[in-house]
Amino acid sequence: MLILLAAVFTLHIIGIILLLVSTIDNAVQASSVLACIFSILGIFVFVAQLFTLSKGQRFTISGIFQLLACLCIMIAASIYTDRFHIDEKFGQYGHCFILAWISFALTFISSIIYFVLRKKTA
Repeated sequence: MLILLAAVFTLHIIGIILLLVSTIDNAVQASSVLACIFSILGIFVFVAQLFTLSKGQRFTISGIFQLLACLCIMIAASIYTDRFHIDEKFGQYGHCFILAWISFALTFISSIIYFVLRKKTA
């Protein structure tokens, strides 16, 4: 169980780093900043829940924060896709766009893992 928790923590940290790099390089929308805030709050809540809550309730709030961060990333990337590069025929989105979608996938996976870990008893 300790190895699984360390893997989830590492996945969460990698998602935060990719999200911060994506947001810092191209901070166009408030939704990206909200995703960073939700993801960072999620890691603090994760650590706090390890020591305070009982086994059946442990990772629910962390999963909710990660799911909110995931939705904010999706909204930000979708708005960026729709509103920017409208007049360009051969435009490219750049590394921030790709990092945002990768961090979307990582935060979605970590939110699902949090909800699955909530039911794990071992």
